[in-house]
Amino acid sequence: GSLRLDVRLVLACSDGTAVLLGYQGVAVPAGDKGYDIRIAPLFEAPPGPHAWLNRIQGVGRGSLTDGGVRYEIYALQ
Repeated sequence: GSLRLDVRLVLACSDGTAVLLGYQGVAVPAGDKGYDIRIAPLFEAPPGPHAWLNRIQGVGRGSLTDGGVRYEIYALQ
């Protein structure tokens, strides 16, 4: 009843920098709300102002929206 996620996408930053975001996770059915989604994202940014993202291990929760998926992502300390 659950889905395994393996996703890679490119984020376009406001300064034009492309940052790769990859994550694995699991999506569990949540009744009429769609799915309860949990992810573990990692970033790959080029040298420059976004390079700090390369040191982040994230965790996140997501849910389905009319336009796709909405995530809240947090950095582990």
